[in-house]
Amino acid sequence: MKVLKLSAQGLPQSWISLEQAVLHYAADQVRWEVGAEVAVFRGGHKAVTGEQSVIAVSSIIGTKGVPGINPFDLKPGLTNGKLFARDRNICAYWGTSTTNPSSRASTSSLSRRTAVTTG
Repeated sequence: MKVLKLSAQGLPQSWISLEQAVLHYAADQVRWEVGAEVAVFRGGHKAVTGEQSVIAVSSIIGTKGVPGINPFDLKPGLTNGKLFARDRNICAYWGTSTTNPSSRASTSSLSRRTAVTTG
């Protein structure tokens, strides 16, 4: 099971293990938490009171500190299988493709129409 770690501002940082999440709780680095309680960790007993330490981990935690990931550096992956299947796994820029003769024909006919109407 994984826990979603967010910065204090709500930017996704990473998926972390339950053990890593407990370390954030124990170091008092969790600023806020959202979602369901996914695990409860029980520790030792206090010598003075006899009370057992308990850490309840939520599914999403917002941590203190500076974000480790700059959102402006992120680039989305191209993983749309339906799109690539539709395009026969060819990635071409429209208008400059030399592999698709129909795109050249439509571009040249468009330029002839523009030349006729402007001239």
